[in-house]
Amino acid sequence: MPTIVNCNSSLKSASSKKNEDGKRLEKRFHFPIIGIGASAGGLETLQRFFSRMSPEANLAFVIIQHLSPNFKSIMASLLAKYTRMTVSEIRDGSTIAPNCVYLNPPTKNVAVFNRTLHLVEPVKSGGINMPIDFFFRSLSEDQKEKAIGII
Repeated sequence: MPTIVNCNSSLKSASSKKNEDGKRLEKRFHFPIIGIGASAGGLETLQRFFSRMSPEANLAFVIIQHLSPNFKSIMASLLAKYTRMTVSEIRDGSTIAPNCVYLNPPTKNVAVFNRTLHLVEPVKSGGINMPIDFFFRSLSEDQKEKAIGII
């Protein structure tokens, strides 16, 4: 079974290292963040996508799914079998790291601010929670023209 670890540990250790050329180190942390919106039944498509995605592409992926709050998601362990990237469920305050895949928890919406993921209580519009729309708006506000979204 694949190991699921926290992406933040590698980011913190790398960012604490001194580098003679600070611009090179700084550039390393300016990588695209790709938001992926998927239905709960999108596992097969995500598996195909990540099995073909280079684990060293210097990209970060945030997958937002419509999930039932009544069931624990096992998506991280299922998806980890198809990529060498680290796959983890989002924790509040997680700094986004390259070559990592982040998954939303079933009971919270996700926002991004200064390349950090935040868990927030769902805001229901007309009685329906729209976690994908919520995240894509947040990603576009944070990353502007650098935001990438896949549905």
